[in-house]
Amino acid sequence: MKTRTLSFVLFLQAFLLLMPALAQPSLPGIWSGKLAVPGGGELTLAFTFFRDENDSLRASLRSIEQSPNDFPFDQVTSNGRKVNLILRSLHIEVEGTIDSTDKTMVCDFRQSGFRFPLVLHKTDVMPGLKRPQEPQKPYPYVEEEVTFENAKDKITLAGILTLPKGKGPFPAVILISGSGPQNRDEELFGHKPFLVLSDYLTRRGVSVLRFDDRGTEKSTGNFNDATTADFASDVMAALAYLKTRKEIDHGRTGLIGHSEGGMVAPMVASRSKKVAFIVLLAGPGIGMDQIVLYQIERQLKLLGKTEEQTRTEIGFRKKIFEIISSTSDSGLAARKILKAYAGLPETDKNLLAWTPEQLEGMIRAFSSQWWRFCLTYQPATTLRKVTCPVLALNGSKDTQVQADMNLEAIEKALKEGKCKSFTIKKLEGLNHLFQKCKTGDGFEYGTIEETINQEALELIGKWIDESVKN
Repeated sequence: MKTRTLSFVLFLQAFLLLMPALAQPSLPGIWSGKLAVPGGGELTLAFTFFRDENDSLRASLRSIEQSPNDFPFDQVTSNGRKVNLILRSLHIEVEGTIDSTDKTMVCDFRQSGFRFPLVLHKTDVMPGLKRPQEPQKPYPYVEEEVTFENAKDKITLAGILTLPKGKGPFPAVILISGSGPQNRDEELFGHKPFLVLSDYLTRRGVSVLRFDDRGTEKSTGNFNDATTADFASDVMAALAYLKTRKEIDHGRTGLIGHSEGGMVAPMVASRSKKVAFIVLLAGPGIGMDQIVLYQIERQLKLLGKTEEQTRTEIGFRKKIFEIISSTSDSGLAARKILKAYAGLPETDKNLLAWTPEQLEGMIRAFSSQWWRFCLTYQPATTLRKVTCPVLALNGSKDTQVQADMNLEAIEKALKEGKCKSFTIKKLEGLNHLFQKCKTGDGFEYGTIEETINQEALELIGKWIDESVKN
């Protein structure tokens, strides 16, 4: 009897020891959910949990509408039904609790001082995106992988040249991407605008060259040290390359620049008579300092900041821009900004509520060579030197490069300069990417299935047809 009792006790102890493990929910797999963001939009977030070769729990984050990349968490801890995650580079912290079904995780999602509720559900597949405009192979034209040299900067640029079928030579365009390291498709928010635009134009009989930004994907060089002027030299190299191709009509070769690319195109056209026309898609007409202050003010309002908080932040941001623009030495500029901040009234400091890390990070960002160039560059000065035909388009709901103030500035500069043929048009209901949208906010870009609105595509295509006929 004693033996049986002892055996039962030992069995019960072993069972009790196993209970926490049996109750432990199975984390590995994909957990996804919708994150509500300021302004009324939503982002689809997918968390992938897995065990590495040492059986340690790991996790990564993908923002479906914003990027195809997975960002690995630096710290992943799991205790029973509690999960804690830290992603330092994006200032993200997540605390989650898995419910009794083992299929739902209720989370507190924190990023850069903001908190959002997030509910994740376990799923078998990674959430996908619908992109009906993306062309599918085989294409009814020739697609060729190409490389060309920027001899001045000693870098190799890689991209794709598309050629219509039939007898050339063909009119051609070079596509110039917006800010940030972009690949040949200008891939962002799950969209490939340059792939869609290139396909549309090539089917109309226009050859298209699109390439990876320097230091991005297959192109060599250093993107982080480059300025807008350096990107212009890359486009000059692209023009020189097209001149070596017998399939291209060198007298009917133009440029299409989107966003920052709309700054680059006039820079190149003002220097080279090889440019037959330029198309500016949401291109700046006013200084970048004004554009950024407009963006910041709008974002602060979306975040619910008071008028006093907004006015204080805009005022000090202007001070930062003034110091950086007038002080060539970055170390000296940083000291001046810190001194200016220290001299603010305590009420202003409380309204800003910036941590020392936030202020120092801001100083580092705006002290880069790219920002230094942009803060002092005035697009109107260059636009006055452009002589070839110009098409300038912007969406009425563009919240990055606001339509009215920029289109008016572009038109004014072209009238004051030497350009005799230009078309300025605001497209109703379109955002910065030329999608039909509700709000125009960046959080909306990836949630929209349309990549480029058909009206915009047709307007660009018809205008180029008319321009190359003359």
